[in-house]
Amino acid sequence: MNKKIVKAFSLLIIALMLASVLAFASPAKADPTTVEIVPNFQEFGDPIDHDDDVIGTHFTVDIVINDVSDLYGLDIQIGWDTNWIRYVSHTKKIP
Repeated sequence: MNKKIVKAFSLLIIALMLASVLAFASPAKADPTTVEIVPNFQEFGDPIDHDDDVIGTHFTVDIVINDVSDLYGLDIQIGWDTNWIRYVSHTKKIP
């Protein structure tokens, strides 16, 4: 009778150990957050002949943040040569 109790207890321990291994959930994996600077297509004249007048031409650049949740804040800094490009305005669209 003692062997039956030991065998039953051993099987119970093994069953509990297997159940505990299966109970742990694997962590969720998501795509990493990315920040993209997406310029709209724009031609700025002929680089060889310089025939086209492009002074005063406006263009747009979109900054897109992908795969993010619970965004607390952001700081985006863009630099350029002020001899060639002049800043006009910006619009924020944060949902």
